[in-house]
Amino acid sequence: MHRPDDNGDRGKGMNEEGSVMSGAAQGEEGRRGQPEAGPPTRVWVFGAGIAGLTVAHELAERGLEVHVVEPAVDPHSPGECDVGGVARTQWAQLDVGDIGSLSSGKMARADPLCPMVQVDYSLWTSSKPSVDKLVDIISTYDNVPPVQLIGHGHTEQDGEDYARRLEEYLRGRFTPGRVPTFELSGKESPKDAGKVDIKLNYKLLPGEHGFRFFPSFYQHVFDTMRRIPVVTSTQDFSETFRTVRDNLVPTKSSFLAMAARGDEDPRTVVFPRDTPMGLSPLLSTLNDYVSKLGYTASDIAQLALKIFKYMTSCTERREAEYEDISWWDFIEGDRLSPTCQDHMDKAPEVLGAMVARKSDARTQGNCVTQLLLDPILRPERVDATLVSPTSSSWFRHWRKYLQEAQGVRFHVGHLSDFKYDDVSKKIMPVISGDGADELDANCYFVIAASLPAMLRGNPRAQVGDPYEPGLAKRFLDVYKAHASDLRGEVQDFEKLAAWAEELKEKDWNNPDHMADNPLQHLTGIQFFFPTDVMVREGHTLYLDSAWRLSSISQPRFWHRRRDISDAYRGILSVDIGNVYTKGGRADGLKTGQSPGKTMWESTPAEIAEEVWSQVVDTLGKDTRAPKPICYHIDEYLEFDAETNRPIRNGAPYLVNRPSDWRRRPGTPGEYQVQCDRWVLAGTYMQTYTRLTTMEAANESGRHAANAILDDLQRRESSLSYPCCEIWNPEKGELPDLEWLKELDRRLFHYPGSGDEEPTHGHAPERRSGGLPHFIDILDLEELPEALLRAITEGTEKGPALSSIMATIASSLGLPTRS
Repeated sequence: MHRPDDNGDRGKGMNEEGSVMSGAAQGEEGRRGQPEAGPPTRVWVFGAGIAGLTVAHELAERGLEVHVVEPAVDPHSPGECDVGGVARTQWAQLDVGDIGSLSSGKMARADPLCPMVQVDYSLWTSSKPSVDKLVDIISTYDNVPPVQLIGHGHTEQDGEDYARRLEEYLRGRFTPGRVPTFELSGKESPKDAGKVDIKLNYKLLPGEHGFRFFPSFYQHVFDTMRRIPVVTSTQDFSETFRTVRDNLVPTKSSFLAMAARGDEDPRTVVFPRDTPMGLSPLLSTLNDYVSKLGYTASDIAQLALKIFKYMTSCTERREAEYEDISWWDFIEGDRLSPTCQDHMDKAPEVLGAMVARKSDARTQGNCVTQLLLDPILRPERVDATLVSPTSSSWFRHWRKYLQEAQGVRFHVGHLSDFKYDDVSKKIMPVISGDGADELDANCYFVIAASLPAMLRGNPRAQVGDPYEPGLAKRFLDVYKAHASDLRGEVQDFEKLAAWAEELKEKDWNNPDHMADNPLQHLTGIQFFFPTDVMVREGHTLYLDSAWRLSSISQPRFWHRRRDISDAYRGILSVDIGNVYTKGGRADGLKTGQSPGKTMWESTPAEIAEEVWSQVVDTLGKDTRAPKPICYHIDEYLEFDAETNRPIRNGAPYLVNRPSDWRRRPGTPGEYQVQCDRWVLAGTYMQTYTRLTTMEAANESGRHAANAILDDLQRRESSLSYPCCEIWNPEKGELPDLEWLKELDRRLFHYPGSGDEEPTHGHAPERRSGGLPHFIDILDLEELPEALLRAITEGTEKGPALSSIMATIASSLGLPTRS
């Protein structure tokens, strides 16, 4: 394990060599009670999303025994849990033999992938419910696909006989007229004799909750990927010389697209994501912002100054002041031109379901800062995507590495409740499914479940259903009933329970409850094409789309080109950042037609048609793609059986409202073991990353692992575990500006001596008499505008500087950027 760089810390302290010191090594105290002798021997992790897998990875590599419990079942492997959480590939299927049989006039909706089922005749009683459930699923399909029955026996004929017996049973379970075609075969497999595999003859489609985007400030994710070997496709675990990090490919540019207005053509601005090679490209980009986006020189000057102010603000000021105001207020959005105001408010929603007027300035300021600095500080691979579907290029290798190389055991099940154990005097988990018989009291338990599961007992509840307490409240109920016999604090659970109580009347599935709700919607749809498509070679943001769309043409970056064996040749994956704005094509709005429906009011077919219309209207002739043949909608969206409209989003997106951050549990670098055995992990916890992203999930998992490692060392001083590396993005900003951040820190603490040490995760209370930022003191708001006008527009005394430089370059025979 390599040493942390200068930007990495755990918020706890560092020794003289620069390595992070554990909390135990610094004499951490404050937990109530002293545990019994003998450290816990196992760790149980509930949830196999990125946070849970990260906990398992870090602890297993340090020699601990780890069990992971996950309710999602791998559709390709009966009896095994799926991994990756909301980031996993949502495999879907087409029940057709080839793409040519699909109509080119109307898009078809892909069906959720029907999992493979294995029947064991020696255990028919336990196998029968799975078979009957499979029949129920297949019966819902518009076109029933052929069903393959592969029997295992001592001979091929013996196996085929088992398959034929199952066929007779299945034919009696289907409705007349809806009986599928059965394809029978036998396989010589004496050790599995009596088993029959049930598969559907379908074409696989890689759907997803949303497309993968890897900016280069994702240091936690990249570090984990470097430690996951790419394994061969053979049955046995076999490492190659490559790692999952090698499965990332750069995208190089992003694009800002706007629909036509009036007689104008659609406009696209390239947002370069590589290192600027001189001043001319920067000036060209500024010109694009003025001429194509419609920004004024005043807009650019104001935004540049505000971003510079943020970059030169100390950590203490960011926490004490910027967490309590919106990004809109920080940039003084009301002073911008109407066009720039519109984009500043919409752009964060396109990126991550955030609204500038309602999201805190520190979160958005950090995000903007990192995205702007990526090409300068980390130019080797600024933005990236994966070389194949997420589960294929990442999670399959991760699970196999953890399972077969590190000994992690995976169980299909879920954490359903808690109970008090009279013998051990501890709170124990209640597991529904596999693994319950292996539990013992001498374990750590990490809850890496989703935020809906923590807040509500029934995350699938519909609008109007009675409220049921979630895991946090149920844990506290058990704790309060036996508090006198239990050790340790439970403040993380208390924070979550208080948050749940506050959000009880703010149902994220109810459009009337969304005005001030921190739980918003960010969902996705994928379009599949019969040919390769080129809808920009990178991530595209549709700035004025009604539903706040963004997209990427994924197979353009995949290593394997699609061929005749695939059901598609091209994919456009589109994220939807606003589900409550009325849709409507750009030309419809232009001619005075009324807007259409919101996404939440639309059927799946209407959603597909509206999203595709907004894409085409924004890109115009640049779309260069035929109409999709089919589509897949995020499976976390559930539709009403009667109206066929959305009623529930099982994966809401958590955003930071002003002053909300302090309500989250945990402190970066100081996660604590709760009630002597329990730790929380997830994107709802406090992290340095702050955004609800894969990076935050990975970082939170590392904090949770460190809490356990610290606790183990506290229990047994002879134990010594290397801690997990943590990177704080605020400590990895532009080094040239550090002296200005130090100046601001002294101003913030004035009239103090200026020698206070920066805090880790907690800024001290602002002293009375502390001074504003130096930009405010010097009243620099108007200074850059005159200079910027000279650069982009010219003055009465001469043309724009960018025009002059282009003329000089042309006269010298040098290339210029158009």
